[in-house]
Amino acid sequence: MERQKRRRIRSAVEREDDVVRFADSAHGELFASSPGDVLDRLSSANVKRRKPESAIDRWWDRYLASAGTKRLAMVREKLVDGLDESWREALFPEAVFEAEAHSEPTEYVAFLETLANEHRELYDDGLLWFMRSRITHYLTVGDATKIEDAVKQDAAAMTETGDAFYGTLSMLRLAGLASPADTMAVAGLRLMDTAELMPWAIDELFNFFMDSQVRQCVADGGDAAAIAKMEAILEQHNANMDPGVVLMRAEMIRRLCGRTKTKWLRNQLVGNNHQSSENCCLLSFDFSHWLTSEKAIAPIAADELRVLVLNTLSRDGLTMRNYLDGVLQALLDQHLAGLLGFMSLDRFKAPATLIAVEHFAEFLNDTGLAKPKASTASLKSVHDLDSQLRRMLNEEWQTFAFLDSLRSTKTNPLDP
Repeated sequence: MERQKRRRIRSAVEREDDVVRFADSAHGELFASSPGDVLDRLSSANVKRRKPESAIDRWWDRYLASAGTKRLAMVREKLVDGLDESWREALFPEAVFEAEAHSEPTEYVAFLETLANEHRELYDDGLLWFMRSRITHYLTVGDATKIEDAVKQDAAAMTETGDAFYGTLSMLRLAGLASPADTMAVAGLRLMDTAELMPWAIDELFNFFMDSQVRQCVADGGDAAAIAKMEAILEQHNANMDPGVVLMRAEMIRRLCGRTKTKWLRNQLVGNNHQSSENCCLLSFDFSHWLTSEKAIAPIAADELRVLVLNTLSRDGLTMRNYLDGVLQALLDQHLAGLLGFMSLDRFKAPATLIAVEHFAEFLNDTGLAKPKASTASLKSVHDLDSQLRRMLNEEWQTFAFLDSLRSTKTNPLDP
């Protein structure tokens, strides 16, 4: 089949050299180099060795020799002409994926909108990545209405949760867009029993859903009745109802409401034992409350920042001890490198993590857990790395502008 031929070429990208080690070029602009460029070279070399075998082969030869605008025009022309089964298999979704890295974003997303509204069956072939491209663009230009509409439309049609799903949801959460984020979370929960998911994916999906219930509980007042209502919903969705876990969730709610204010001691938070880990988790909910009450950050975004801080903690990298003594730039840089690697799908998490760590350093200083000197050291590490990141990402930085609403100076286009 023609699609199988194309996929063999795409698979060859993974093996060509050490520069590009992935095959999916749907979001080439998120990576250090574009696999679409390597695909072009492989295909061009292939043209020299053989004559075109079919009309589809000749079409692909012209397509790969064209710029992004022309590539989109060629696909549009085929849509107008009509597609039989062989053309559909040969072109979708690969031809649309390959056009993105060479197209102007507004024009590319406009084409995706045409597919979503007029050729739904073709759009659904690449739904998760197409939605990712649309959401990324809408966040960049500040169009919350289109985000809401796109998520409603696409969430209903989801049949799987792939790599693009989780990052898209995190972006929505960081942007403070609770409604579309919760719509995606419910869609993911719906697929937990039908899709073959890794354990981490199941945990991630359930945590997204649980956070929506936690936020509602806090909005309802976080009292015993609100907690009981939340627990009843979670039980219906097969949550862990172990008494200790239920008590832990109740304590989370109290901290998010600001009702529990522990005067933490250093020795309660450092170490690798279960109790210190549990204490750090509870501290993170104190941090989330601080973000909403002191920084006026939306609860859903505060929770995502809380998670980003927890994700920096590991035995081989940053530890709570580092936060209390002052974060070393080298350790934080090492964590960011993992978020920016060749295989990373979520480069936006690097600047988002710096924002989260900056807030956490201020929080530790405000609560007296970290001395001013340690907080100053942490903030210097963050600011130096932020400057380096801006220079390194260059024009890509504008796609992260939606994160500015989480900084001290708000410049997010989604802000009123």
